[in-house]
Parts: sequence; structure tokens; C-alpha cells
Amino acid sequence: MHNLILLLIPIIGIIFILSFSNKYSKYIALSTSFVQTTHIIYILFYYRSLHKYFLEFKIIENINCMIGIDNISLKMLTMTIVSFFLIVLSTFQYKENNKLIYLCALISIFGVIGVLISFDTILFYVFWEISLIPIYISAFYTNNFFKIRKNVEKFLFYSISSGFIIITAIIYVYSKSGQHNFSFIEYNNVLLNINEKILLFFVLIIGFGIKIPILILHEWQRKIYYYAPNIISLILSTILSKMGIYGLIRFIIPLYNNIDNTSIKIFLFIYLIFSIIYSSIFALNQKNIKYMSAYSSIAYNSLILICLFIGGFSSVNSIILQMINHSIIIIGIFTIYNIIYLNHKVTNIGEYNGIINKYPILGIYIIVLMLNNIGFPLTGSFISEIMIFNIIFKYNIMIGILCSFIIIFSAIYMNNIYLSMLGHNSNYEENHNIANIKSNELLVIILSIIIIFLMGLFSDIFVKCYQDCFFT
Repeated sequence: MHNLILLLIPIIGIIFILSFSNKYSKYIALSTSFVQTTHIIYILFYYRSLHKYFLEFKIIENINCMIGIDNISLKMLTMTIVSFFLIVLSTFQYKENNKLIYLCALISIFGVIGVLISFDTILFYVFWEISLIPIYISAFYTNNFFKIRKNVEKFLFYSISSGFIIITAIIYVYSKSGQHNFSFIEYNNVLLNINEKILLFFVLIIGFGIKIPILILHEWQRKIYYYAPNIISLILSTILSKMGIYGLIRFIIPLYNNIDNTSIKIFLFIYLIFSIIYSSIFALNQKNIKYMSAYSSIAYNSLILICLFIGGFSSVNSIILQMINHSIIIIGIFTIYNIIYLNHKVTNIGEYNGIINKYPILGIYIIVLMLNNIGFPLTGSFISEIMIFNIIFKYNIMIGILCSFIIIFSAIYMNNIYLSMLGHNSNYEENHNIANIKSNELLVIILSIIIIFLMGLFSDIFVKCYQDCFFT
């Protein structure tokens, strides 16, 4: 029943938003996300048996579908729902088209939850598309639409292409299975020759890589992050990008583990290492925090993919922990950006000089985010990065050394943000209080700092591997 409740909560929120006036939308969205968060935390601590969380039902004659929660989806659900709560909380005071924006946000989260509890490829695809349509609609109705029209059209093109690629692969595998269901069990057991596996592998990398996004397929990303409504930008960067990695775990890793081709592995590692270095250098040269976050996300996602392709299912705990930490960092960076922009209309990092005089708490916050970003002891990233680099270095020392550059680059661009806030600027009068930081923004800062250190101090809760994982 828990999987159905997780789907039902956003549906109730959507109905309430449609039923009430615009001014109540943000309260409904925040209440919905809070209820979801308490429910997923309950499941996380009381999760015991696989069979309690699976439900199989019939769509049409001879075709069955399955939804459920396993170890992998549970951790992804926790990351998604907690992130969504922080996102709604951080954007609570914004004067945008609340009804449309929060409606689209809840529909998108409904789709993401559907993706994460689907153990059937066709259901996965249906929910995948549901999660993306509201993003396009909300971007279309933003005040900045004409500034990003080409990027919105790119996003639509890439989204359609991604969906077409994924459904084509699903239908192809289904045609080879000879079975009357689309379950992941049947998908993993289909007998394909090596050429079919290789072709399917690269096709699906493109399909899911669009949403992560990976280098070359990231053209739609930067300006959408910048101009789209804040809540939509955060959902794209912290939730939907991680959904692409989840798709790789479900669809590609079973194939990759059965492909013993050294040339493919060398190509993948060269491409992903180049992506880390290229994206990190571009992040260093950005004058806007949102642009910097877009490129740094590509670098971190590339690191996660290297670990995933080396470790397979054994690396899932470490990469999910890293994705949670990365989501918290992105939410924190966007929160800092929005506090400064809404109060001072400043977007250029170079114009932050002296901002700490007015907002001392932002100085503390950026230091905590920086320490988490570089994997400082007692922070959540410390554990996840040790696990990731342990997997990579055991596989190949040179790959590990090259991947380690991401920590150096991360330290540099986070330090640049902090240094830009130091100094004195007459535009920012000294004000050693937090009066100009709204209560919801302060709460996001406090909660994210608590999560960062809780994950560092009690990481065993997140790392523990249950024996009833679906693929075990």
C-alpha cells in the first residue's frame, strides 16, 4: 500500500490546487511535500520486507504490470521527496504564477515517483513522460519565455527524442522476449546477441543521457536553469537529472555487465573523464552561479557514471549517497543566489563583493556547502566520495587520479564564490542580523546544514544494503 500512498499524496495536492484560488497554491504544495516527506521517512526506518511493497495488476488481457519499492528505489524516493520539500520551502515567498507553477511541480513529482516505483518498463516510460510534460508547460508560461524560446524548443526536441529512443528500445526488447509482460525481470533475462546488446547500450545511453544531461547532449540545460521559474530549475537540476541516472541503473547496467568489450569501456572512460575536466573548466569561467551549477552538475554526473560503469550494482549505495549530497549543494547554491538576487538584483558573482557584511549567515552557509562539495570529514560527501574513489582506484589508479581533479576544481569554484562575498562594498550596508533573509530561506539553510552533517555522522543509515533488493 505504501507505493500507492506515495502516488496518491501528490494527486490529492493537485486536486486541491485546482480547487482553490491562486493564493493557497503554495500552502497546498508545501503541505503536500511535507506529508510526503514524513511518509517516506517512516518507510525508510521501517522498511523490512520486499513483498509488502509490491503490487502486480493486469492492464489488458495477458499483459501484467508491477509497481513496488526495493532498496534502490527507496533511497531514490527519499532523495526525491526530501529534495522536493526543500525546493518548495526555498521558493515559498516568490511572487510567480503560483497556481500554474506549483501544479506543474506536483504533476512532475507525481511522474518521478511513478518512475521510481515502476518495476515494469512500459509503466516506467508512461511516468517518465508525465514527469517531463509539466516542465515544458511551466517554461512556456514563464515571463522570460521569449528570452529562452530557442532553449525551450531545444528542451522539447530533446525530451521527445529521449522518449522516442526509450520506448523504441523497450518495444524491441519486448519483441525479443516472447513473454506477455514488460517487467524488468523479463527485460534482464531476454537473450540478445552481443551486437544487439552493444547497440541497445549506446541507444539507451543517449536516451537517458539527455536528461542527466551528459556532455554534448546538454545544449538545452544552461539557459533553462537560468530563466525557468526557480522551482522548475531546481526540480530539473536536483531531481529529474538524477532520474536519468536511475534509468541507467535499471536499463543499462544489466546489459553493461554482460558486455565484455574493452574498447567500449576505454571509450566510455575517456569520454567521461574528458567531460569532468571540460565541464569543470567551464564552471570556473562562469560569472553566474546558476550557469556554474549547470556545468558543475555535468562534471559530478560524469563522475557518478564512471563509478556506476565500474562497480555496477555494487556501486549503487555510493552513487545514491553522492546524488543526495549533490542535490543538497545545488539547493543551497540556488538559495544563496535567490536571496541575493531578490534583495539586490545582482546576478554576477563579481558583484557579490561585501555581501557577507549584510548576510553573515551566508558566509557560514557557503563554507559548509564548500566543505561538503570537496568531501570534508564529517560531511555527507566525505563518505560518498571515499566509497566512489575506492571503487574507481581499485579498478584503475590512473582513472582514479584523473577523476580526482573534480575535487580540486570544486574547491576552486566554491572558494571563488566565498572570496567574492568578502571585502567591503558601500552598496551593502553592514547589518549583522538575518532580518532580510525570509523565514523559509533560513529554514532551508538550517535543514540543509543538518542533513549534511547527519549524513556524515550517521551515513550507515543510508549506506546499509538490505538483502531484499529487487536485483539481488
